Amino acid sequence: VTSLIFQYPEMVERRTAILDLVDALVKTGSTCLMTTELRAMGPTVERAIQLEEYLAHGVVILSNAKVGKTYNRVLQVEKMRETPIDMQPRPYKISGNGIEVFPKETIFVD
Repeated sequence: VTSLIFQYPEMVERRTAILDLVDALVKTGSTCLMTTELRAMGPTVERAIQLEEYLAHGVVILSNAKVGKTYNRVLQVEKMRETPIDMQPRPYKISGNGIEVFPKETIFVD
């Protein structure tokens, strides 16, 4: 979605393009995964809720958390319609088998 957003400098055009994209995807009846980039500011992610988050059935944030002198990958489910979710940030890894989340582990940050 990020490249689509950069094509439209005017907010009205941007909103129309995103709405058209989501409408076209819904009409296919498929499950789609859209990604967008967020701006990192220090240890937290600086962001405002975006239009695509309102339209999506689920929002999952992938980020890095500084722990000591290293960084850990962190996954947090912020929204998932029609299902209960664990709002706690959880560690994850990416491997040849996909994304593996460790739901019983916690993240400790500096």
